[in-house]
Amino acid sequence: MASETRHDLQHARTSGRRPLFSKEQIQNSPSRKIGISADLESRLRHYCVSFMSDVAKMLNLKRSTLATASTLIQHFYMSFPFDRLYNKYQVISACICLAGKLEEQRCTVQQIAKAVLYHRHKVKPDRSSTQFTDFQNGILSIEILLLQAIRFNLYPSHPHDLLNRIVEFAASTNEQGRILLDLSSRFINDSLKTPASLMDSSETIAVACVHMAIIWMNMGLPSEERLNIDALWYTDYDKDISPSYVERVCQLILNILEHPLTSSSPSKDNTRKRKPTGPNTPEIRRHDAMSNQLL
Repeated sequence: MASETRHDLQHARTSGRRPLFSKEQIQNSPSRKIGISADLESRLRHYCVSFMSDVAKMLNLKRSTLATASTLIQHFYMSFPFDRLYNKYQVISACICLAGKLEEQRCTVQQIAKAVLYHRHKVKPDRSSTQFTDFQNGILSIEILLLQAIRFNLYPSHPHDLLNRIVEFAASTNEQGRILLDLSSRFINDSLKTPASLMDSSETIAVACVHMAIIWMNMGLPSEERLNIDALWYTDYDKDISPSYVERVCQLILNILEHPLTSSSPSKDNTRKRKPTGPNTPEIRRHDAMSNQLL
């Protein structure tokens, strides 16, 4: 049974381009319908995946498991809103639990609950307490809702799976390839914090991340060392990739880079952005320059 599930997962990662949701559906998500602003919803999605990433490190999860969990939580909030009926820490836990099953890296509900609660409160939870038992039961209930949300048959593909091939196509030298691979991988990690995986194929996301990496790399090099490549290089890689979709993914990632979270969970009363050190810092200037080139 496990091998069949794994086969289905690998097949899904090499086929299909049909988006799960349209841009209009994303803009009219359940959270938006109950009055949560687009900015706050974006920050809540960002926070959940960032929190999940920290828990994944605590549990020594594979990159693919974290990517699957991130896609699952993005999908969950296309069926249910961010509100108190669905404790976001139980949602995070349920997504990690299901991702572990899909990626053959199972963690027990107790292990996940312990890691999530410790990271949330910075205190080891009392596993014999009623509160801990209730939290575990809540995870199981959310997992049922999650399976309903993904219709029991979603095996998400991941941009990381395609990255090496795309970088090899774009890079002119091994050194450029090494730099592009590292930068692109970081951009893909940022894309997990956005609904990109719900709207665009893994190939489009991977191409967009390599495209951003090329621009970012070139801005840090003298002109004679830059990668000279056509602005629409990826249409030579695959003529079916839409420039408008690549631009859409780039914009989602740029928004994450330009609007980092505070250290605490965003809420209706806590949506302040971390203030940059100044408008002329290297990072801010680089973001601005990239925005000008992409958009």
